[in-house]
Amino acid sequence: NNATEYESLLVGLKLAKNMGEENVRVYSDSQLVLNQLDGSYEARELLMARYLNKVKNIVKQFRAFKIIQIPRESNLQADTLSKLATMGASSMGKPMFWEVLKRPSIEETEDVMCVKESPRCPGWTRIFAS
Repeated sequence: NNATEYESLLVGLKLAKNMGEENVRVYSDSQLVLNQLDGSYEARELLMARYLNKVKNIVKQFRAFKIIQIPRESNLQADTLSKLATMGASSMGKPMFWEVLKRPSIEETEDVMCVKESPRCPGWTRIFAS
């Protein structure tokens, strides 16, 4: 699903931004997303155009941004994450954090994130987004 590919990219970019990163390198197996970002493909559907616009607006906030295409079979992290999502948190035996999107990122009007150290787990950071 192309919208899912964009959502994944947006989550990673927002995380990098909120961590104060200035130089970002993204590895993706989505040919559509990469080609729309570099202008090789036109985003003809309104939904894809909205996602592309949102990504471009976030990318502008970094000093350097590079997206690199990797073969789908080489994208082990994405494969692992998709398997975890279908297995559920309880099957891992470890605490896991999940974010459920109530609506597509392109429908968000503003991004608000509060970050503070967790009093129950010193050295860990709690992130609250709304």
